[in-house]
This record gives sequence, structure tokens and C-alpha cells, in this order.
Amino acid sequence: MTVKDRLIHSILPVAALSVTGISNIALHTREKMAEVMESDYVLSQKPEASPDGVL
Repeated sequence: MTVKDRLIHSILPVAALSVTGISNIALHTREKMAEVMESDYVLSQKPEASPDGVL
């Protein structure tokens, strides 16, 4: 088996392992963002935000 064959045959396992790692990071980021958006600071600043919604 040549180096080229090994590289080609490793693409699928690497992709599968990467997707599971990325999904964990995405879920953690989503959870923390929801937590921050419910914080007192953000809730108190929303009424004072500019018309385009930027805090």
C-alpha cells in the first residue's frame, strides 16, 4: 500500500471523527450563547439598543 492509498483511505475516518468533534463544540457554543442572551446585562440593554438591534 502506497502513501497515496493510505492518504485516500484515511479521508472518511478523519471526516467522521471531525464531525463529531465539531458538533460538540457547536452545541456548547449554542448553550453558552443562550445563557449570555438571558443574562441581566443583555436584558437591560435591549430596550436601549439602536433601532437596528445592535447592542
